[in-house]
Amino acid sequence: MDYPEDSMVLMRELDVPCWTAGGYLLDYFTNNPWRDMDIFFPDNDTMLEAINRMKSSGYELIDIFDHNIIKGGAIVFKWRGRLVDFMVNGASPEETIRTFDFTVCCCSLDSEGELVFHKEYFDHIDKRRLEYTGGVMYSDIQQRLKRLKRYILKGYGIDQGNIVCWIDSIMKQQDQIFANTVKYANKFDIRRRSLKC
Repeated sequence: MDYPEDSMVLMRELDVPCWTAGGYLLDYFTNNPWRDMDIFFPDNDTMLEAINRMKSSGYELIDIFDHNIIKGGAIVFKWRGRLVDFMVNGASPEETIRTFDFTVCCCSLDSEGELVFHKEYFDHIDKRRLEYTGGVMYSDIQQRLKRLKRYILKGYGIDQGNIVCWIDSIMKQQDQIFANTVKYANKFDIRRRSLKC
């Protein structure tokens, strides 16, 4: 199998344990140009080392996201004219792809050239089928909706059972956000006093 050259070049430049996963590989296996590349690291210290290498090599830091992604944020660089996101989401490629929402994203390639993927990955790509895994990568519900819409516009289909499970996960996520808000609000020490004029 001929692996994506760009990711292998970048991971070799970084020279730390890392892997790419998700949309970059989906684009590769569906013969589409890649939009951006996500590079994952096993921990923050390793990611920091890679960030320092990118900076010292003169690559431009574009943005820092400290929200939206469940496990933390992302550091965005411009590399060879394209965007590359650095993030920590699991200590291994297997842990990373277990957090992804659809099987067509559940594939990773590490810096040694090893491909790790969901058993239905290639079949679902071939059939252009979205199957919800139960994973939740994003905390922002709008981001999750945009993501689903993007896949549907690319020609992927989702059956009733999968869409219901996906919607249920959003509702559960909203319930958790509400419960945390109420829990936080209950910590306020609110008092009342009448003032007589």
